[in-house]
Amino acid sequence: MRKCVYLLLSFLIFFTVSASAESFRTPFSNSLETICRRKVGMQNAGIERLAFLRYYPSNDRMPEEIGFWDKLFGWGEEEAQIRATAIYLFNMYISTACYGEDMPARLTTDYLGVLDSFGWIRTMYKTAGAEKFYKDHKMEIKERLFTFFNSFSPKNYQVKDGVNDRRELAFMRLLSNAPIYFNRPAYYYALGSRMSVSLSEADKIFLSRELRRNLEQNKNKVVTFESASVRMEDLDRKVGVKSANINRTYRYVNDECAYCSYQLCRRLCRAVTHFSSKNGKPLRVYKITAAPLLAGGALIPAKGSRFQLSSGQMAPKWNYHTASLVVLMRDGRYVLAVSDNFLAGDKPMVLDEWMKFFAPSKTMFYIAPFSRSRPMEDAMHTPQAKQGKSVKVNGHYYEPEPVVP
Repeated sequence: MRKCVYLLLSFLIFFTVSASAESFRTPFSNSLETICRRKVGMQNAGIERLAFLRYYPSNDRMPEEIGFWDKLFGWGEEEAQIRATAIYLFNMYISTACYGEDMPARLTTDYLGVLDSFGWIRTMYKTAGAEKFYKDHKMEIKERLFTFFNSFSPKNYQVKDGVNDRRELAFMRLLSNAPIYFNRPAYYYALGSRMSVSLSEADKIFLSRELRRNLEQNKNKVVTFESASVRMEDLDRKVGVKSANINRTYRYVNDECAYCSYQLCRRLCRAVTHFSSKNGKPLRVYKITAAPLLAGGALIPAKGSRFQLSSGQMAPKWNYHTASLVVLMRDGRYVLAVSDNFLAGDKPMVLDEWMKFFAPSKTMFYIAPFSRSRPMEDAMHTPQAKQGKSVKVNGHYYEPEPVVP
């Protein structure tokens, strides 16, 4: 009996010490949580916290090209990564305070918005080295955090505080463990999402109208692809390749999810900026991509072995799937909706419902603020002529891109 009591007491002491060692509570964190919980309320903290995160407003402007010398020497890269890290940490402080928790187990879609700053920097952020980057640039990062919180309430963020240091290092560890999509951090699937919201009829009408107009505007546009192919008869043993054929193929924009959603994001950026202050305030427009957690694998549906399109047909094998995500405030309400012509037709869906198309344990979501892309726009054309199934673009004929079933 005494042995059992001793073991129980030992376990309780160990648990208490462990919990104490992992505690991130400070007067600053307590006051931040009190203020955030009061501002966002209890029922829809996941959506309402977005209003307090630092972000870049959506716009339809083409980003400036990086200069030759900037590319060569990496000028400005480190500064951009320091600022992106500080914004991420600020957003994590705000999000955990709104949820009333110290530290999530991992970054899920419940934390939508905290990774926005990494979507805007133009260079690769090595998330595997996130903790080291924080340690190497701690004072520069904390100085920016101090500035951010100085314009927010409370204003008692301490730059020199060991508890804050440990918490920020834990936030960076979360980042280093996030799934990666083309060298960018992504989110895990959130089961039992805390980002639930309903769509009003006005919301549905607005988003459906914009989607239909986007499809109509792009119905004749194509995306062109070019790749070199070498035939055996073109090889020369002495000089190598003598010549190469250029394979020119195309697909219609409305058949390519990445390009169709890109065009819709552009349209939404223009549309939301015209909302009056009475009807709504634009928050942000995202591109959202579902991708397999297993690198090189195929995207797996929640039910069956293949995705069913809104037309009723079965989709071919997908390596990823991209849609448009818009976050708005209209008539005092937050709206978070996905527009996806492929899976939902012209009917917008709330985010947590759209996510149910995908297998939870095998899917990650890359959610990045929309930004215009010169390479994507240069790949889209209106054909000059048609000949059978071929289309003529810039003086060359392109054949239909083969679709792997």
